[in-house]
Amino acid sequence: MSEPTVAEATDSIYASLQANNADIDAHIAALKAALTREGIEQAVFDPTRLAQTTVRAAN
Repeated sequence: MSEPTVAEATDSIYASLQANNADIDAHIAALKAALTREGIEQAVFDPTRLAQTTVRAAN
C-alpha cells in the first residue's frame, strides 16, 4: 500500500469528521507525512466541508 497524497489525506480527514472523528489522529498524522513528502508547508481545507456543530441555547 502506498502512502497517501496530501489530497487523499485531506479527503480522509473530511470523511473522519463526518464519522464523528473516527481515526482522526491517524489521518492527521498521514496528512503531516504527506505534506513533508510533497514539500508543502500547510494544508488547505474547504470550510464548507468541515463539520459544524449546532449549539442550542438553554431555555
